[in-house]
Amino acid sequence: MKKINIDIQTVGGYKTIEAWLPNVNSRLAVHRTTSKIAGLIHNDGWTVTHIVSGVAVNRKMRTKADALRLARAFANRTEWDLIGEDGDPSDFPRSIRRAIVALAENIKYDRPLVRF
Repeated sequence: MKKINIDIQTVGGYKTIEAWLPNVNSRLAVHRTTSKIAGLIHNDGWTVTHIVSGVAVNRKMRTKADALRLARAFANRTEWDLIGEDGDPSDFPRSIRRAIVALAENIKYDRPLVRF
């Protein structure tokens, strides 16, 4: 796991924050969830974010370990490159979006890991 700084999108604009990569080739990073007020950091969970665009993939994971588990499962998918720097997910496959949501729910409720 590697620690980096990334720029994320917030209501107040872009904010640089500390984040962790699940692996060195990851397209996703894990960081503390930010508030809706100009990106102030609160201790209310963890977020998985697409590094290039700064768009949150999933918010409010309970623990850093939970967020890293979700990020590891999808971190190296080349489909993330379809989103690009502008954060437009229109070309991103729905099947992967559904898989992310399903795995996040499994992690949230401590269900067994489901492979997609």
